[in-house]
Amino acid sequence: MPDADSASEGKTFYTHIPVVMAGSKKLPELDALTMAYQAVQEGAAGVDMGRNIFQSDCPIGMLQAVSEIVHEGMAPAEAFDLYTMIKHTQAEAEPQLMS
Repeated sequence: MPDADSASEGKTFYTHIPVVMAGSKKLPELDALTMAYQAVQEGAAGVDMGRNIFQSDCPIGMLQAVSEIVHEGMAPAEAFDLYTMIKHTQAEAEPQLMS
């Protein structure tokens, strides 16, 4: 069984218990998406994000982008493009909602 130092060095190990990556401080959207992608690539069963979604300029877009990374294996750059597209689509729709 690896010790805490091995885990903190980024070494992965196998367990029968699913591991979920916990969130972090607020990061730029692409950095947060890259962190989620790397966690899943290294064996995490999922991610648990709060502020990187809710404090995003477009929480719906960020949630969708993270979902695509976790469930479909989408690359961070492609997920960021999805986030950006949703963000712009919502921005275009907002003036119509105000009328």
